Amino acid sequence: MPAACLFLLGDGFNDIPSFRFVKRYGGTAICVFDPERHEAKERAMQMCDDVDLVVPADYRRGSELFTAVITLLKRIYERNENTAVHQYY
Repeated sequence: MPAACLFLLGDGFNDIPSFRFVKRYGGTAICVFDPERHEAKERAMQMCDDVDLVVPADYRRGSELFTAVITLLKRIYERNENTAVHQYY
């Protein structure tokens, strides 16, 4: 599967090497943070250069993260609908 079909959710500085790898090869890196902790958002924002999106770690339907992941999955599917990648779906 092409790396452009990958996306990664991570929540800290230990994820930076993985974020960079995914982005380098065309995937999407998403940093999540605990919305109840102000310092968590500040730390997450420090990773802006290494990720495509920084959002609260709210996994509920309708949240910003949920909407972003659904949009991303649709984009990946549509981009690869007529390619060999489509066979994986």
